[in-house]
Amino acid sequence: MFLGYMAAAESTVFFNRLLEAELWEAAYKIALKELHPKRRAGDVRQDRRTLRRAKTLREEVDAAWRQVLTALDWAAIDLAEVERWLPRMMACGLTSFDAVHAATAAYVAVRPFVTLDYHFSFVPEGELELYVPTNRVRPCRARRA
Repeated sequence: MFLGYMAAAESTVFFNRLLEAELWEAAYKIALKELHPKRRAGDVRQDRRTLRRAKTLREEVDAAWRQVLTALDWAAIDLAEVERWLPRMMACGLTSFDAVHAATAAYVAVRPFVTLDYHFSFVPEGELELYVPTNRVRPCRARRA
């Protein structure tokens, strides 16, 4: 629904290619939880049943992502384009993967940043303006205070 609003507003969505790999990883983790709800992911990651289910989910996620992109104006940014911003974002306390996403925003000079992850609140508000679900607002404000 949110992406539908973005399309209606004729906004351009910027993302880096790491996002696609993270979408695939999320599909894999869903498969792990489905087949092994009480086990640690690392303990069951190589289960062949999980690998088959994960492939199916990854293909579904990838198809849905490609469908979303047909409705949006978008630009994919390569990691090489943002690497000079990575140390600055990691110095804020972000993990390397999160730093890539924040660096992408810095690279394209876009401050509004839509996320479900409150860890991006480590980046000063002057550099990254967060748009998060209401249940994430309080933790974000607390971290930025």
